[in-house]
Amino acid sequence: MIQSRQEASSTYRSVTTTFAFDTTTWSTSEGTNILNVSIDPVSVGNRILLSARAYIGEVSTTVRVGGAIIRNAETVALPGCVALAGGTATGAGADANVLTIDCETEATVTTQETYNLYIGPATAATIHLNGNLATGQLLGNGFATNIRATEIER
Repeated sequence: MIQSRQEASSTYRSVTTTFAFDTTTWSTSEGTNILNVSIDPVSVGNRILLSARAYIGEVSTTVRVGGAIIRNAETVALPGCVALAGGTATGAGADANVLTIDCETEATVTTQETYNLYIGPATAATIHLNGNLATGQLLGNGFATNIRATEIER
Protein backbone atom coordinates (compact mmCIF):
# COMPACT_ATOMS: atom_id res chain seq x y z
CA MET A 1 0.00 0.00 0.00
CA ILE A 2 1.30 3.44 -0.93
CA GLN A 3 -1.36 5.63 0.68
CA SER A 4 -4.97 5.61 1.83
CA ARG A 5 -7.50 8.41 2.41
CA GLN A 6 -10.97 8.21 3.94
CA GLU A 7 -13.85 10.62 4.44
CA ALA A 8 -16.81 9.81 6.70
CA SER A 9 -19.98 11.46 7.93
CA SER A 10 -22.23 10.32 10.76
CA THR A 11 -24.69 13.13 9.99
CA TYR A 12 -28.31 11.98 9.76
CA ARG A 13 -29.74 13.23 6.46
CA SER A 14 -32.52 12.62 3.94
CA VAL A 15 -32.07 11.87 0.23
CA THR A 16 -34.83 11.97 -2.40
CA THR A 17 -33.09 12.30 -5.80
CA THR A 18 -33.68 9.04 -7.68
CA PHE A 19 -31.46 6.99 -9.96
CA ALA A 20 -32.61 5.07 -13.03
CA PHE A 21 -32.82 1.35 -12.22
CA ASP A 22 -32.44 0.33 -15.86
CA THR A 23 -29.78 -0.53 -18.46
CA THR A 24 -28.17 2.93 -18.59
CA THR A 25 -24.96 3.93 -16.78
CA TRP A 26 -25.38 5.83 -13.49
CA SER A 27 -24.73 9.54 -14.15
CA THR A 28 -24.13 12.65 -12.04
CA SER A 29 -27.75 13.72 -12.57
CA GLU A 30 -28.89 10.68 -10.56
CA GLY A 31 -28.88 10.30 -6.79
CA THR A 32 -27.20 12.77 -4.44
CA ASN A 33 -23.45 13.35 -4.07
CA ILE A 34 -22.99 12.41 -0.40
CA LEU A 35 -19.22 12.33 0.18
CA ASN A 36 -15.95 12.86 -1.69
CA VAL A 37 -12.44 11.59 -1.05
CA SER A 38 -9.31 12.92 -2.78
CA ILE A 39 -5.96 11.27 -3.34
CA ASP A 40 -2.78 12.38 -5.15
CA PRO A 41 -1.49 9.23 -6.90
CA VAL A 42 2.28 8.85 -6.98
CA SER A 43 2.32 7.05 -10.33
CA VAL A 44 0.01 6.81 -13.35
CA GLY A 45 -1.15 3.23 -13.71
CA ASN A 46 -1.13 2.40 -10.01
CA ARG A 47 -4.31 0.75 -8.79
CA ILE A 48 -6.80 2.77 -6.75
CA LEU A 49 -8.94 0.55 -4.52
CA LEU A 50 -12.26 2.20 -3.68
CA SER A 51 -14.54 1.23 -0.83
CA ALA A 52 -17.78 2.88 0.31
CA ARG A 53 -20.36 2.04 2.99
CA ALA A 54 -23.67 3.78 3.54
CA TYR A 55 -26.15 3.01 6.34
CA ILE A 56 -29.69 3.51 5.09
CA GLY A 57 -33.15 3.63 6.65
CA GLU A 58 -36.25 4.62 4.63
CA VAL A 59 -39.63 6.00 5.51
CA SER A 60 -42.15 6.45 2.73
CA THR A 61 -42.35 3.11 0.89
CA THR A 62 -40.45 -0.07 0.09
CA VAL A 63 -37.67 0.93 -2.30
CA ARG A 64 -34.38 -0.22 -3.78
CA VAL A 65 -31.42 1.96 -2.81
CA GLY A 66 -28.33 2.26 -4.97
CA GLY A 67 -24.99 3.97 -5.02
CA ALA A 68 -22.16 4.76 -7.42
CA ILE A 69 -18.64 6.17 -7.37
CA ILE A 70 -17.80 8.78 -10.01
CA ARG A 71 -14.27 10.17 -10.55
CA ASN A 72 -13.49 13.91 -10.72
CA ALA A 73 -15.76 15.79 -13.13
CA GLU A 74 -16.58 12.66 -15.14
CA THR A 75 -20.31 12.30 -15.71
CA VAL A 76 -20.81 8.53 -15.31
CA ALA A 77 -19.91 5.90 -12.74
CA LEU A 78 -16.61 4.07 -12.91
CA PRO A 79 -17.02 0.54 -14.32
CA GLY A 80 -17.82 -1.90 -11.52
CA CYS A 81 -18.36 0.91 -8.99
CA VAL A 82 -22.16 0.66 -8.67
CA ALA A 83 -24.17 -1.37 -6.15
CA LEU A 84 -27.60 -1.89 -4.60
CA ALA A 85 -28.16 -2.13 -0.86
CA GLY A 86 -28.86 -5.65 0.37
CA GLY A 87 -32.64 -6.07 0.18
CA THR A 88 -35.01 -3.14 0.16
CA ALA A 89 -35.44 -0.42 2.75
CA THR A 90 -38.90 -0.50 4.32
CA GLY A 91 -41.26 1.80 6.24
CA ALA A 92 -40.83 4.06 9.25
CA GLY A 93 -38.70 2.68 12.04
CA ALA A 94 -36.94 0.24 9.72
CA ASP A 95 -33.55 -1.05 10.73
CA ALA A 96 -30.66 0.20 8.65
CA ASN A 97 -29.61 -1.53 5.45
CA VAL A 98 -26.00 -1.35 4.32
CA LEU A 99 -24.96 -0.27 0.84
CA THR A 100 -21.47 -1.58 0.04
CA ILE A 101 -19.30 -0.68 -2.96
CA ASP A 102 -15.86 -2.25 -3.42
CA CYS A 103 -14.14 -1.68 -6.73
CA GLU A 104 -10.88 -0.58 -8.30
CA THR A 105 -9.64 1.67 -11.04
CA GLU A 106 -6.35 2.93 -12.40
CA ALA A 107 -4.67 6.22 -11.51
CA THR A 108 -4.80 8.41 -14.62
CA VAL A 109 -2.77 11.40 -13.33
CA THR A 110 -0.32 12.26 -10.53
CA THR A 111 -2.35 15.26 -9.44
CA GLN A 112 -5.39 15.16 -7.20
CA GLU A 113 -8.15 12.73 -8.16
CA THR A 114 -11.48 13.04 -6.37
CA TYR A 115 -13.91 10.15 -6.03
CA ASN A 116 -17.55 11.09 -5.42
CA LEU A 117 -20.09 8.82 -3.70
CA TYR A 118 -23.65 9.16 -5.05
CA ILE A 119 -26.65 7.53 -3.33
CA GLY A 120 -30.36 7.50 -4.16
CA PRO A 121 -33.64 5.58 -4.20
CA ALA A 122 -34.70 3.82 -7.41
CA THR A 123 -38.23 5.26 -7.21
CA ALA A 124 -39.82 8.29 -5.55
CA ALA A 125 -39.10 7.91 -1.83
CA THR A 126 -37.20 9.50 1.01
CA ILE A 127 -34.26 7.51 2.30
CA HIS A 128 -32.37 8.38 5.46
CA LEU A 129 -28.62 7.98 5.86
CA ASN A 130 -27.15 6.92 9.20
CA GLY A 131 -30.58 6.37 10.77
CA ASN A 132 -34.32 6.46 10.15
CA LEU A 133 -37.21 8.88 10.54
CA ALA A 134 -38.72 7.16 13.57
CA THR A 135 -35.61 7.38 15.73
CA GLY A 136 -33.15 9.64 13.89
CA GLN A 137 -29.58 8.52 14.29
CA LEU A 138 -29.13 4.93 15.35
CA LEU A 139 -26.73 3.46 17.90
CA GLY A 140 -25.67 6.77 19.39
CA ASN A 141 -24.18 8.24 16.23
CA GLY A 142 -22.37 4.96 15.54
CA PHE A 143 -23.30 4.74 11.84
CA ALA A 144 -21.01 6.73 9.55
CA THR A 145 -21.36 6.67 5.79
CA ASN A 146 -17.84 6.61 4.36
CA ILE A 147 -15.66 6.38 1.26
CA ARG A 148 -12.00 5.30 1.10
CA ALA A 149 -9.40 5.45 -1.69
CA THR A 150 -6.24 3.37 -1.34
CA GLU A 151 -3.35 3.47 -3.81
CA ILE A 152 -1.33 0.32 -4.40
CA GLU A 153 1.54 -0.35 -6.80
CA ARG A 154 0.56 -1.95 -10.06
